[in-house]
Amino acid sequence: MDITVLILASLNKFGDMHGYDLKKMFEQSHVSEWGSILVGSIYHSLKQLEKSKLIEVKKIESTGLKSKAVYGITKKGKHDLKLKILESLENLNTSLPASIYLNLIFLGEVDFVSAKEKLFHSIKILEQRHKLWKESESKKTGDFPNKAILKLIFENGLKHIEEDIKLLKKIQTSK
Repeated sequence: MDITVLILASLNKFGDMHGYDLKKMFEQSHVSEWGSILVGSIYHSLKQLEKSKLIEVKKIESTGLKSKAVYGITKKGKHDLKLKILESLENLNTSLPASIYLNLIFLGEVDFVSAKEKLFHSIKILEQRHKLWKESESKKTGDFPNKAILKLIFENGLKHIEEDIKLLKKIQTSK
């Protein structure tokens, strides 16, 4: 799923919003962490969605010297959103975290003491990611229409992060 689907779904659920408000909402929910979505591409995506007539500018609000567009989803956008969601369910990316495995394959090619230091750093990053996921879980379940599915998604994601941490710790202590 890409950021355009997230924008459409957000406008559909929460109503008309500024691009800045969408960006802040995505940042606060840490969507870049759990959804692999680049929040910085939101403004480009808004223009593309508007060009495709999936969203429209409902009004322009002026505050001082600045003007902000308020976007809303169109009928076509609501229709396309449903199609995009169904399409994404048919093409789920269920691949393993290939980059972690690829990087670990070459561990024997470097000094293990240095590698252990790097693994320690990676473990800390994963622990921070785990903390963000836990925080996001408590924030997201409050306003999500299907709380049971969201809870399962977060449980699964957290288990993956926990297993990656366990793997790196085992490797760290293996020699």
